[in-house]
Amino acid sequence: MATASLYQQFLRAVWKQLKRNYPFVKRFDKAISSAIPQSSSFSLGKSPLYDKYVILDFQHNSKPWGPGQFTINVRILSDLSQIDSLKHFQDYRQAEDGNYRLGGEYYGYDRWWCLKDRDRTFDEQMKGILKNFDPQHEDQKFFEGKWRPSSFADPETVIREALDDIFPLLEDALFARFGFPIQSLPKSGV
Repeated sequence: MATASLYQQFLRAVWKQLKRNYPFVKRFDKAISSAIPQSSSFSLGKSPLYDKYVILDFQHNSKPWGPGQFTINVRILSDLSQIDSLKHFQDYRQAEDGNYRLGGEYYGYDRWWCLKDRDRTFDEQMKGILKNFDPQHEDQKFFEGKWRPSSFADPETVIREALDDIFPLLEDALFARFGFPIQSLPKSGV
């Protein structure tokens, strides 16, 4: 059996914490849209404040230079059958039907989380080719506006720190914002 990727391990840890702390959150039996994979999407049900469906979706970066990176999308729908006709980025604060990037709504920019370090395979070679090549400068450019753990050395630490970063965001910008019951969150304890 193939070993689960770090991103898959992270999603399992997300689901475990969601089940433990938010029993109203459900997984989908099947993908409800090609844009919303079953493995990385969760239904919060209908918002108590807006009477609209809210879907939480972790979007993995599909770019070759972005493995292990994800962002968080929120889908707001009056009717689940309209999932494929949703417009992008309407008005999150008014709970208008649409697709939203949670980071953009909360932080003001499209935030990505990095579960894996920047590929450093060619750093030494680049130093020999380009006199001004500086790996620290490359790190600064690569990680600008992105979350990263204190260290990429231990996968369990990466997952725990990612959970500890995203769950307060989910609680404030999603659960509380749309009237879902929240509780004081314990640390992830992965």
